[in-house]
Amino acid sequence: MTTHRLSCLRTAIILAAALAAAPRALAVAASGSTSFSITLQPVTLLYYYSSVNVTIGAATLLSLAGGQATAMAAQSLTATSAGSSLSATLAPANVPAATPLRTVQLSLADFWAERSITTPTSGSTTVTVSFSSTSPLTTASLQSAGAGSTIALSALATSSGTSTGTGVNGAPVYGTVSMDLDLSGATQAAQYSGATIYITATST
Repeated sequence: MTTHRLSCLRTAIILAAALAAAPRALAVAASGSTSFSITLQPVTLLYYYSSVNVTIGAATLLSLAGGQATAMAAQSLTATSAGSSLSATLAPANVPAATPLRTVQLSLADFWAERSITTPTSGSTTVTVSFSSTSPLTTASLQSAGAGSTIALSALATSSGTSTGTGVNGAPVYGTVSMDLDLSGATQAAQYSGATIYITATST
């Protein structure tokens, strides 16, 4: 038993000495560098109203038409008798012609707004408006609830249609939409509807 213990102890001592004498492993490090970048493509944030109704008040409409009461030139008439009655007729030609309301310009400020990211140097954001979703169209018509009364629309346009990038958190660019109203076919005091304005913002 004593001889076995001595043999084991001798083996352990030899193994420990061998491990102590063995060379230690050296650490090896490798390093490199990576160029990193981010590419942003042009984007547009468009802000618009889902519906807009414009009320033209009575006073405003009367002002466009030339006023509510118009004095005409004095007339001298000769009355005729029919039994116990007298009558006289004023000439209809003395009633002045109505103010033509065929081309009344309507401007709607801040009708839309946009923010965008554009390419440097030549990039921009362009906003266009149309009465059609598929092609440029500057004319349309509005109908009242009752048949036969219309308001014709023409010359649809927008201002501030081109701008450079503002960034998605920058101050928005606002645009005005304008058109001409033909009120000569409007005979009813009512809401007129039936037109849609399509707004398209394109960033490059």
